[in-house]
Amino acid sequence: MSNPTILRDRACTACGCLCDDIVVTVEDGAVSGSENLCQLGEQWLRTGLLTPDHQIDGRAASRDEAFAEAASILSRAKAPLVYGLGGLDVDGVRAATELAEQLGAVIAPECSVLEKAATAALQTVGASTATLGEIRHRADTVVLWRADPFSEQPRFWERFIEPSGMAIPGGRPERDIWCVDDGKSNTATLSDHHRTLAPAEDLRAVWQLRAEVEGIDAKQQSNGAHDEFFRLLAGRLKQSRYSAFVLGRGIAGASHPRAVVDGLSRLVRSLNADTRSVLVTLPAAGGLPALQWASGAAGPVDYSSGTPKALIEVSGGRELLLSRAVDVALLVGDGGLESLTAQERDALAETPTIVVGGASSWTGFEPRVRLGTLTPGITAEGQAFRADGLALPLRRMLQPSGAAPAEALRLLQAALAR
Repeated sequence: MSNPTILRDRACTACGCLCDDIVVTVEDGAVSGSENLCQLGEQWLRTGLLTPDHQIDGRAASRDEAFAEAASILSRAKAPLVYGLGGLDVDGVRAATELAEQLGAVIAPECSVLEKAATAALQTVGASTATLGEIRHRADTVVLWRADPFSEQPRFWERFIEPSGMAIPGGRPERDIWCVDDGKSNTATLSDHHRTLAPAEDLRAVWQLRAEVEGIDAKQQSNGAHDEFFRLLAGRLKQSRYSAFVLGRGIAGASHPRAVVDGLSRLVRSLNADTRSVLVTLPAAGGLPALQWASGAAGPVDYSSGTPKALIEVSGGRELLLSRAVDVALLVGDGGLESLTAQERDALAETPTIVVGGASSWTGFEPRVRLGTLTPGITAEGQAFRADGLALPLRRMLQPSGAAPAEALRLLQAALAR
């Protein structure tokens, strides 16, 4: 039995916080213990330690057989789709983009409603944003808008709300926390102020806040509907030295989520005339910005003409699947059937499919070919972006045999070139 090795300052990609203070103990080539992982991180570690076999029609296959079969299917495709990209590191997204260009395929990341709304707001309004560390050190007012960190980012509160900061030496007691959600979150019970909103009320609330901050008659602008909670919140925002809006995935439950995020972005811009205010979202960690660098587009990109063309009229890969406009689907990275509707599952079942990913990638159905990969941050090296856009290195904990997602995708490129 070998002496245990303690690996410190590892990063966990289970959520957008990308906690980089993880400690793991390795004995005899296996992880025997860990520290600082939340429940999501523990699940990420368990599944990431598993490397699925290469498969063809559900049976185990050698690496050469699996890659040759995948290349054969893709080489005959007339309208291939590269879809997903969840959980990939930066190099994995780059490799997926390179493969899409080689195939003349459409590449469509699986983006949440929050990510789509935030991108649209960035394009129309711009952004006043910050790192999570800056919020910890400077924000004396935090507004959690349909964000539930205790469920979706379990260590967010511990790392960025409770600790003391350079301008907030008292930590949590010196922060005023306001929570706006559906009333079902655990976060609401720990906030200083809470307001339950029905899905149709977000836009009215945003307009009232903007009217209060910009000195417009709020009652007149909201057709007489006036909420004391948001009048008080507006007053607090104007008095605050540094306020931060934190938007969560619950924004998908609001009516007109894009208009809500757009309105909050404009509110933050107005607040910056007299004080400091920022807006951040809490998407998953990963390497999706690399697709934007390579293509210049924030959504689905069509490489069929040889140059990248943004498909502005297409909401995502699901729409292409439903329209039966795809003759081969290459599913890359994390994902699962539970995220698809029944009609989308039927469309996927009718389409020849190749999966490139780890043990948690698109389970629950049998693709034509499955190419098993290692997990960046656990069994492979890499780099990923935190929710605030900060890039952090992913250092592996173990060194098993196998290929990282980027390596697997480039092996597939090489097989296609033969």
